Amino acid sequence: MTLRVEIVTPEAALWSGVATALVARSSEGDFTILDHHTAVVGE
Repeated sequence: MTLRVEIVTPEAALWSGVATALVARSSEGDFTILDHHTAVVGE
């Protein structure tokens, strides 16, 4: 399955597309988002 991903900042949209997983880094460490996860806002 795929997810629709939008990476945005207060200034601009950086990227929009589809992915099977998203690995990101927040102030609390790395995390992975898979299909059917809830929305995430990180710092």
